[in-house]
Amino acid sequence: MKKRTTVISIVLILILTIVAFSGCQKMPVTTGIDFSYKLSSIMVDSNNRLWFLEPNANAIGTMDLSTFNVTEYTVPTNNSGLAGICQGTDGNIWFTESNVDKIGVVDLSTGHITEYGLSTAGVGLMGIASGIDGNLWFTEATGNQINNYSPASNKITGWDAPVANAGLSSIISAPDGNMWFIERNANKIGKISQLTGNITEYNVPSSNAGLSSIALDADGNVWFTESNRNKIGKLTPATNNVDEYSGVISKGAGLNGITIDTYGNVWFTEANINKIGRFLPNGQIITEYPVSTAGAGLAGITTDSSGNIWFTEGKTFKLGKFNPSDFSITEYDIVRQ
Repeated sequence: MKKRTTVISIVLILILTIVAFSGCQKMPVTTGIDFSYKLSSIMVDSNNRLWFLEPNANAIGTMDLSTFNVTEYTVPTNNSGLAGICQGTDGNIWFTESNVDKIGVVDLSTGHITEYGLSTAGVGLMGIASGIDGNLWFTEATGNQINNYSPASNKITGWDAPVANAGLSSIISAPDGNMWFIERNANKIGKISQLTGNITEYNVPSSNAGLSSIALDADGNVWFTESNRNKIGKLTPATNNVDEYSGVISKGAGLNGITIDTYGNVWFTEANINKIGRFLPNGQIITEYPVSTAGAGLAGITTDSSGNIWFTEGKTFKLGKFNPSDFSITEYDIVRQ
């Protein structure tokens, strides 16, 4: 397996821009990434702030969950193709730019964005996650590599995926020192050791599953969505078993984002039918909850520290919140200026 090490260059710095939030709450009102989406990937940082990507507007947004005020950071390079987002061990927010072969970081102490350009063009950067080694790990959909970027040395080390044209996309970090990632085209879940760079692959039972997103539960199990097969998948590292669940998921749902709440329940977005779903692993029960805004194009999903489920509406400029205590959905209109 080829290993590549390069030094990357600092490209640009930009100061943040503030956007207004509408202030009203309406009750209830992937690869596979669509760069025309208004909102896509979403996450919660260590301070319980939401962060989300705005591919169409070429910006990164954040919401203060105590005030619901939104701040937007404009990415310096136009049409950058925002794909993945994570919080680094430095506390800052890191992201990938698929169209221009860059990774970027929002410095939370200054509000500046710095971009780092890769020396290899056309690699198609996708998912990004922070490893326990303090480095940033990200995938290349076209370059077919899993990369490790060290902020301390400003160097990238890359490992080829074992399968050509694997379709690398989402990636997450496990506390045991492994990184888990999706191989959409190869129909596999991959694992790479942060220590050695050794890669292990696991076949998904359903062919052409359309693997979309990946999440990790408290027991170290790997969960993923299958957009083509209308299933939720679970890989158990202790046994290497891969199980799939479909239950009563609506036909043609278009499963997209996935997250795990504090109780171990699995939540996912259904892009094609305007619903979010919940899977209870113990009872293998699936429930779907409709979102009021028609044609919202549900995309990313995450969980905050209070147990609320947040999701992005890719075809609108709205964030959604599902409150598990009363089963209510609130949608938040973001007004861009």
